[in-house]
Amino acid sequence: MEDFDYQYIKKQESIQDLSESLDKTVKNGIENKFIENTITKFKEISRSNIRLNFIDNWKPFSKGFFAEKKENNLLVNLNMLGSGYEMIFSLIYSFYLSKQSGKQLIAFIDEPELHLHPSLQGDFVKFLLEISKESQIILTSQSPLFIKQLSYNKGVCIYIFQKNNGKPELVTMDERVLPYVSANEINYLAFGLPTAEFHNELYGFIQTKAIDEDENNAKELNFDGWLSTKGLQKNKDWVREVRGTAKPLEKRTAQTYIRNSIHHPENTHNKIYSDEELKNSIEKMIQLLRNL
Repeated sequence: MEDFDYQYIKKQESIQDLSESLDKTVKNGIENKFIENTITKFKEISRSNIRLNFIDNWKPFSKGFFAEKKENNLLVNLNMLGSGYEMIFSLIYSFYLSKQSGKQLIAFIDEPELHLHPSLQGDFVKFLLEISKESQIILTSQSPLFIKQLSYNKGVCIYIFQKNNGKPELVTMDERVLPYVSANEINYLAFGLPTAEFHNELYGFIQTKAIDEDENNAKELNFDGWLSTKGLQKNKDWVREVRGTAKPLEKRTAQTYIRNSIHHPENTHNKIYSDEELKNSIEKMIQLLRNL
């Protein structure tokens, strides 16, 4: 706002009395005797001619604010629209102000996803990528969705901070094994969070590799056998359920056991896998993909 004030004063040959028009509109019809009496008495004592003003003639933008106009001329201040909108507006404003000043914008943004609806995050990412051609944008995020949206652009550098034996360590996204950007894999790499969804993705992708070798590997038993040839042991007892009847125990790899548990929650004859088992299974599939 100070820049607007400066530009206003710079262009004026003489400062206008901007308050005069407000006196005729806003003040007209307002009866407030105690203000009038106060001003009159103050003038008697001090000989100073003061009045109630709404605007500074020299700094008309000092009390300026951005607002959305509603019905009946109601103005809703920008900071009342939500912190997400306020953040986006501030960044846009700063970008164009820096362009006008002939300077490069360097913006630091901390966890923008906290203030943005997921659908709005996509539009915000597009704007970040647009202005990053002329500006330097540095942001931190704990949102796998936000990181995923940024990962599609080759000009974006993504680093993950991890702790290794209690010491901070910087890791790049080059550790990914899936051929596409997966929010589940980002969750695992960045936050060490093993999920059933990531397990499914790994299992399915590895199966496509096995099918490329032999189409018969599309069948569960054949694929599980293929996994065992890659060093994954069949050491889990799986009870197959057919029409509500439990069949004899069958040995499966931990990967197939967990996959079947995820896809067949109606089968209650098998033990629920633990978070540790899920993580170990994921780690072994990641290692397998790196070796293929």
